[in-house]
Amino acid sequence: MTSNLSQVEQVTRASYFSGLSAEEWTAAISEVCSDIVVAEDLEHVASTICDTILSLLASFYRDPTLKDYLRTAVLTNPLPVQLWHVVRAFLKHVRTIHDPSTMDMICRLILDLHYGIHLGPLGSLVPYTESANDLLANISDAIYLLRISYDIPASPFHNLIGSSSNLLSLLLACIGDLTSASTAQLTLTLSSVHELLQIVTLEDNVRNDLDTLLLTLSLLLGDSTRQAEDAEMFANFQMTPSRQDTTGPNPSFDILSGSLIMNRLVSKRATQSGAGCEDIAVANLLAWYRVSSQTLPVFFAHVILSAIACLAQESEAGRGFIWKSFVLGRIPIIMGNFQERLILEAAAVESEQVDANAIQSAIAQVFTHTDLLNQCEPNVRSTNALPNGESMEEETKGTSFRFELLGALISSNLMDHPSALELYTGLPTEFPSKLSMEAQESGTDVDMFIESKFSPDATLEDTIAFLERITNDHRSHAMLASVLCPYFIRTSLAADVESLGRICKALTDHEQALDIMSLHAPLHDMVAHALACLEDYDLTTVGDPQTAVSHIGEVVLFLQSVLARFKITSSVFHINDRLLRSDVLHSSSAVYAPESLSDPDKATLDAWRKAIFDRNSEGIDDDILRSTKPKTLLCLSATLFSDAVASCIAHRIDADALQNGVSYYMGPLLNWTLVGVVQALLDEVERASFQSPQHVQVLETILADKSCPSVVLRITRQHLIRVYSDPKAQGQDSTPNMVSLANSVLKPLPPTSTSKDQGTWLAQPRSMLRYALACANAGRVPNLDVDRCLAMISVRTFLDYTWRELLESASIGKIEICRRFATYLLAPTAPTTPNSSPGSRSPPLLPIFLHAYVPNLLLSIDRLVPAEQTLSIQLLCTVIVSALTFSVNFERALLKPPVPDGLARMNVLPSAAMAKRLRLDLRKARGQSALALFQKLSASSTFVSTFPSL
Repeated sequence: MTSNLSQVEQVTRASYFSGLSAEEWTAAISEVCSDIVVAEDLEHVASTICDTILSLLASFYRDPTLKDYLRTAVLTNPLPVQLWHVVRAFLKHVRTIHDPSTMDMICRLILDLHYGIHLGPLGSLVPYTESANDLLANISDAIYLLRISYDIPASPFHNLIGSSSNLLSLLLACIGDLTSASTAQLTLTLSSVHELLQIVTLEDNVRNDLDTLLLTLSLLLGDSTRQAEDAEMFANFQMTPSRQDTTGPNPSFDILSGSLIMNRLVSKRATQSGAGCEDIAVANLLAWYRVSSQTLPVFFAHVILSAIACLAQESEAGRGFIWKSFVLGRIPIIMGNFQERLILEAAAVESEQVDANAIQSAIAQVFTHTDLLNQCEPNVRSTNALPNGESMEEETKGTSFRFELLGALISSNLMDHPSALELYTGLPTEFPSKLSMEAQESGTDVDMFIESKFSPDATLEDTIAFLERITNDHRSHAMLASVLCPYFIRTSLAADVESLGRICKALTDHEQALDIMSLHAPLHDMVAHALACLEDYDLTTVGDPQTAVSHIGEVVLFLQSVLARFKITSSVFHINDRLLRSDVLHSSSAVYAPESLSDPDKATLDAWRKAIFDRNSEGIDDDILRSTKPKTLLCLSATLFSDAVASCIAHRIDADALQNGVSYYMGPLLNWTLVGVVQALLDEVERASFQSPQHVQVLETILADKSCPSVVLRITRQHLIRVYSDPKAQGQDSTPNMVSLANSVLKPLPPTSTSKDQGTWLAQPRSMLRYALACANAGRVPNLDVDRCLAMISVRTFLDYTWRELLESASIGKIEICRRFATYLLAPTAPTTPNSSPGSRSPPLLPIFLHAYVPNLLLSIDRLVPAEQTLSIQLLCTVIVSALTFSVNFERALLKPPVPDGLARMNVLPSAAMAKRLRLDLRKARGQSALALFQKLSASSTFVSTFPSL
């Protein structure tokens, strides 16, 4: 069959370059296809024909011969091409055809053929058997086509907007039951629709269809939101919004706003919401600064003190490493970039110069908070132990937090040495990093020195020892990340799996080094390139597939480790316009029924079953490795084990054959598949309540084997603890050993509840909210994992809980704390563009709150007594103004250079659209509360100055 497809492509290309007419080409293709009768093979032929023609059109714009080829292919009976084949291929090639006239020509050809067939869109443009996932994928591509058509200058030679709008409308008409669509596809389509509605003024019929789809997708994803409508760009947006009214007073030390932002940057560090993404980190500081009324020195003092407060609190809980690395290694860099951004903006608008000594003034204020600083010292001392300006003993200087903080600021050129000496005498003039000193001693530059530590010539022990030295020196952290991240990406692009596997192995084994990378480098980019390497690597061309598979396995374990360690639930990543998915890594524990597998997967499963669990097998040969994609093997391993254990129970294979098969998986050739295998076995042991000794034995054999990668135990640890904490496990002799084994990789987990009470589970988010607000009210650093809450309850329920807790705090006079806390929960934290990798499946809360939750909330406020109405409206207005003000400044910060990938064509702020939509909704709403809120917003100088065009 492969040779036939190759012939189809060759004949098509040869016919075109030979100048053959469409009829002559049809005759040639028909001859090639004459012996193909299997429906599935004919499908492949049709796809190949369309792909070949469209790839030619990507190089030869508006060619009438190729257009005739497409038309004739659909209209000629001997050829297996249906119109939906053309639609699929065209939408797949949209990103490669850069000529608008060509895209318009193909769109119009599709529309003409559709209307000439006299069938509905379903049956013509979309096959009757199309899956929900495939249909949504096509719709997402059609949305992309329509979006870029608005970016293309108008021309008399094409009307791409009109033709792409018609095509999208017809595809939307094919939507039926979407309940079978995957969450990832639903989320991806929702994001595409949401962005299109925000940035493009669409025709009414298309907008109505998309609004309907948006509502359907939102309901399927668990919320009943209506998204913000399109709005004009922030006309006459003021650079410095008013800082009065509902933005509230600013205390001398705003620990709440700062600590919430710092917590988000650190907890989301591996995603586009965190510290590893430079532009996002700076945008957070810019938004915070612009909505505050602070001078620059005071603001810098708040930034540093907020981070130190988090460090002090986390150090008490034994989690100080990452925070100390953040405060000493990352915050100075972010503040330096933030200051540079302010200087650039000031120069652009010819405003007053930025205070170049702001950070030096700020650190003087910071050093007056002696109690807070003392909590960060290696051994907590009294205030008198480190008096201001008093020198310490020589041997303690290197361990003093004050010493390290001043050294970090001096090294980052944020503070001069004389000013630092006024705060801490005896400081050296230079603070060289261990990395630069080691590189100098080796006689090489830093880049070559770092890369040499990860080369195939270096032993893993040497690499781990190197990482251990570097992670203990915060001055080396940024340098390590700035070299290792590009090196990682280069090796993945070059498909150098040996070097890539070495880096992945080292970072997987040394988690502190991985944490450092996540603080200083865009880890989501590294994940995307690793996924691309896993997807593209061709084992058929390598000389030693066993070694290559082992290296690819290290990449898989690295990916699984990153996704688990940083709780990245989103399965979508991007490299420019290329979309990559991590679904197989999230679902590697899935056990598939044979009938649900495709024929190639069934054949692969049978081949591996025979190679591993057949007593007469000669083992795993190179041919089976070359013919199996690593992703396929990862996907099928849990099924392979489940089938083998079931065969042992049914006496189709004996226990020795089973154990022999398990032993294959303990070596580097296959042990990278064990995360999914162990999770599947734990699921089965839990389901059977330890009544299946074969499953228990295989599980414990794997976990107790010293060759089982430690990352497998780290990822499955909580699941293992939960299963073996069940009372039904107490009769197992191995239970203490399994619990001890689980606790050997990390410190012991707190006791795991085995309660099946759903009410207790669903009450956790409210308890987390209540505790976070209690911390804020008590002056402690609050922390709330919103993604975790939204994984347990719906968005509507979460907003209900949030409002009730905020109202309770406001009733005791804590409205300012409520404002800051709500702003943190609702405001955006990352760009929402097609090429962004958010790291979480949680939807944006602010548009849902404003357009789906507030209208119902206002109706309930109408039923309250006057005093409660007044408090509720005041709180609601305060929250809305603060969240929208922070949001619009955050988005504006992203639109200014430097701009993250994917935002360059963004020409409207979503917050401006949300504010306009809210005003219109309130104006049309009936009820006293809606009127009161409308009047309060209209009277707010902050709201009016921030959105002057509304």
